[in-house]
Formats: sequence, structure tokens, C-alpha cells
Amino acid sequence: MFKKLSTIYRLGFSDSLSTYDAFKLQIVNRLAVLCIGVALILILINLVFQNYTGILIDVGAAVLVGFPVLLFNKFERYQLAIYLFLLGFHIALITGTYHTIVEGRQNGVEYLFIPGVIAIILLVSGAGQYIGVLLNFVMLTILNYVRFEYYDTGDFSTYFRLTLILFAAYLMVYFFVVNFKNQLFRTLENTEKLNADLLDKEEALLDSNKSKDRLFSIIAHDLRAPLTSVQGLLQPDVIQSMSKEDYFKYAETAREKVDNLQDTMNGLLGWAKSQLDSLTVHPETVIIRDEIEKIGDLFSGAIAAKNIHWNYDADDSQVFADKNQLIIILRNIIHNAIKFSSKDGRIQVSAVSKGTEVCISVEDAGMGMDEEIRDRILKGQLNESAFGTAGESGSGIGLSFCYELLKKNDGRLEIENAIPTGTIFKVWLAGVSSR
Repeated sequence: MFKKLSTIYRLGFSDSLSTYDAFKLQIVNRLAVLCIGVALILILINLVFQNYTGILIDVGAAVLVGFPVLLFNKFERYQLAIYLFLLGFHIALITGTYHTIVEGRQNGVEYLFIPGVIAIILLVSGAGQYIGVLLNFVMLTILNYVRFEYYDTGDFSTYFRLTLILFAAYLMVYFFVVNFKNQLFRTLENTEKLNADLLDKEEALLDSNKSKDRLFSIIAHDLRAPLTSVQGLLQPDVIQSMSKEDYFKYAETAREKVDNLQDTMNGLLGWAKSQLDSLTVHPETVIIRDEIEKIGDLFSGAIAAKNIHWNYDADDSQVFADKNQLIIILRNIIHNAIKFSSKDGRIQVSAVSKGTEVCISVEDAGMGMDEEIRDRILKGQLNESAFGTAGESGSGIGLSFCYELLKKNDGRLEIENAIPTGTIFKVWLAGVSSR
């Protein structure tokens, strides 16, 4: 039974609700269930005393208020449920009080107007709250007046004193409940903030653990494998069994593996320093066109090997950034474009001033990028390494490191999927004119 009640109390509950709105939802559901329960009890009592008018009032309260309120909340019509409950509750009170006056009975039903005021303050805000409290007080004073008038006591001084006492009681209740509501709201708000902070920290911790696992993977595979390969090439018996031509061929292979190993190590160290916030920035004026030309020359062999159509169009744009870090950023992005470009592909590099910023764009016609990988890069998180179109290996660190370097230089990174295939990297940095 209690489990079923708990389910009813949470009718209409949604994760999108704030803590306070969820609190109000459960209050209204509980009050609606209470309204139905009290109505059923009063129906039984009125049956015993054959008070059929009272039975009609109680049935009306349950059927026209209790059940519809629960239904509205179930379908997430929260405000409608609140106003229907408050309206139905007060109509039932007014009808019940008037009925007892006409029958000449004193059962104190009018005192339920006080809980009605508390419900209005807790559930309604703004002008609706003031209007609701005022109407509640006016209705109670009118009903008291009707009671005095109906019995023709003639003692209006008693009515006047009672009204003053009620007014004082309402003021006390109002300020006490409003203060309680404000304190409750602040407490729930602080709790929500703490929960949000905890969730953020939990997510950061999970990302940190993933990064740690990724680093171990890099150390275990991307660093150990090249070292093992180089170690095998340098074995004396292997060298002695080679011809001079084969030796130079293997020496070239060893040099490439050592170069890749060094790039991976530099990426690891740089990324680690950025995570420890010990990476310093020394900004200066950098001419973009000059740096793109140097990087193009650096990768000319890799571009020629895939017969990539390389084109760059850079104006005289200048940025204010750490030159060495900017070179690392551009080199990583352009290398990534080459790595994932197919044979006879194309790479377009451009640099254009746009307002106070300079946009450096690198567009390729390669494999494109998965949305999940893109999101991880734009959060500075590490990715699994992927092989290029010619089997080129990587560490999965480079682009995440670029993201961190850009943040250090007050820049930003955008990644778009080109149509029909390929990827566009856009690096935004402050132009010299904006300084």
C-alpha cells in the first residue's frame, strides 16, 4: 500500500523539474490524496447522520478536485493542477461552512482556511500569491459575518474583535511561511548547485581516469613498439648479416621510427604540462603566411608521396600568439589532414582576417571525422589513435594538445565535416590590430 502511495505522490515527476518544482508537485499530489481520503471519511460520517447535502459536497470535492489534480500532474500540467486544487479546496470550504451555518451547526470547518493560506504561499508566487491570500482572508471574514448575521446576535463588537484577531493571525502566518519558503528555496537552490558541482567533478574524474588509461595505452603500445622495433634493428647480428644497401635502408626505417617516437614524446610531455597548468605562453607578432610555407616545405615529402594537391591562400594576416605553440598547432592540424587524405586528394589552407580575429582554415577531402571524436577533441580529451589512409600511426594526443595550446593563447578551435567528405579545421586567434 505504501509503495502504491509513493508512486501516486510522484505522478508527473520529471528529471527536467527543479528541486523546488518537484517539491511542489509532491505536495499537491499528497494534498490531492489527502483530499480524497478525507472526503471518503466524511461521506461515511454523513451517511451515518443522513446528511445528504454534506455527502454531495464531499463527493464533489473528491471527483471534481482530488482526481483531476492527480490527472493534470500526471500529464505535466503542473500550474493547472495547483490552481485547480486551491480553487476546489476553497470552494469546498466555502460550501461546507455555509452549509453548517444554515444547519445551525458549529464544527469549525472554517478554520481550514488557515491551512489554505499556507498552501497558497507555498505553491504560488508573485501577484497570484497576494491575490490568493487576500481572497482567502476576505472569504473567511464574509463567512464569519454571515454566521453572525444569520444568528442575529447583534454583537458586532465580537465580530470586529474576531476579525482583528484573524488579521493578526494571517500576518503572522504569512510572514512565518514566506520566510520558511525563502529559506527552503535557498537551501534547495544550494543543494542543486552542490549536486551539479558533484556531477561535474564526477565527470571530470571519469575523464581523468580515461586519460590516465589512454596514457598507459600510449606508453605500452605507441612508445614501446617503436622502441622494440629500433632495438631489433640495432642488434649486432642483424647488422652484420646485412648488405650495405640493406643497412642504409634499415637505418632510414629506424630514423623514421625514432622521429615518430620523438613526436609522440613531445606531444605527451606538452599535453601533460598543459594539464598541470605549467605551460607558459610568450606571445608575439606572427605572420601566418610565412609559417604555413615552412610547414608546407616540412611535409613536402608526405604530400608528394600521396600526390596530394596542396594549395594555400594566406593574406598578410598577423596574429598575437606564442610562435612556437602556434607552429605546433598548425603542424599537428596539417599533418592530420595529410594523414587522413587519400591518394590524389587535396588540402586547402587559408588565413583570412575577420574583424579583430584571424581565421586559419585547413580543409581536406579525406575520411571525415566522427561526431564523438570531434566532441572529445573540443573538450580537450584524449582519443584512441587511428591509422591514416596509408597506415600511418598516431598517438591520439596531437589534436587534444592543440586544443589546450589554443586555450592558452586565448584562441578557439572549430571542426566541421566537409561535404561530401573531409574535415575543416578552423583556428581563431586575435589579430595584431586588435591588441
